[in-house]
Amino acid sequence: MQYFQAVQIGKRVANKAQMALFEITGFAMLTLTTKKIDGKFFPVGEESFAAVIKTEDGFVIILVDEGGFTKAKQNR
Repeated sequence: MQYFQAVQIGKRVANKAQMALFEITGFAMLTLTTKKIDGKFFPVGEESFAAVIKTEDGFVIILVDEGGFTKAKQNR
């Protein structure tokens, strides 16, 4: 897949993750739209997995794809 194609597809996929997190938290930031594996570019994956990390200032909520590539995040 060409880089531009991976970016376009990844942008759509990551935007869905961002909007899902936005609906829950009121704010979310888009992070990665593409991933590079063995020198080739791919869009981030469709499936989303969530992680919550406790920090001194609160929490960080992230949505990642099946490979652990971050698609969206929110600091609380």
